[in-house]
Amino acid sequence: MRRSAGVLTLWLLLFFSAFTLARPADARDQLVIGMTQFPTTLNPMIDSMLVKTYVLGMAQRQVTIFGHDWEPICLWCTELPTFENKRAKRFAVLDAAGKETGREGVRTTYTLKPDALWGDGTPITTDDVLFSWKVGRHPETGVADANSYQEILDIEIEDERTFTIVLDKIDYRYNALGDF
Repeated sequence: MRRSAGVLTLWLLLFFSAFTLARPADARDQLVIGMTQFPTTLNPMIDSMLVKTYVLGMAQRQVTIFGHDWEPICLWCTELPTFENKRAKRFAVLDAAGKETGREGVRTTYTLKPDALWGDGTPITTDDVLFSWKVGRHPETGVADANSYQEILDIEIEDERTFTIVLDKIDYRYNALGDF
């Protein structure tokens, strides 16, 4: 009995060690992500799902993103708007009657890179930015993060590449366009 337990133990050790020795040499060069979800849609504006975030992260590029240090960086813009470079400017938010509300908003000016293109080679322009904003703030579109679009008071178009986002408040993400 004791001998069969020892043989069984030895056999199990050999069996499980064979799995670790038999893995391919290039296994460290492969990324495998296991998910228990299936994306309901790949529309980046509708609903929020982890699996969709992974898939769109490989296919979709945003105007700005957060870098590895969680600081915003330009991906499709030429320069990140900041107060120091004067591409971000504070202003007093007014109510419907034109009176100051006591809150400050911010205007952030972006210029799209000349090589910002759609997948078919068509240039990304300020018309696309304006269209995205209008879709995002429309109450019947079902956008997951509608609040981000509602915080934008206006988008001022300078030319095909340059636009200014007018936000009704200043917070830590004032110069990050996120999923826009």
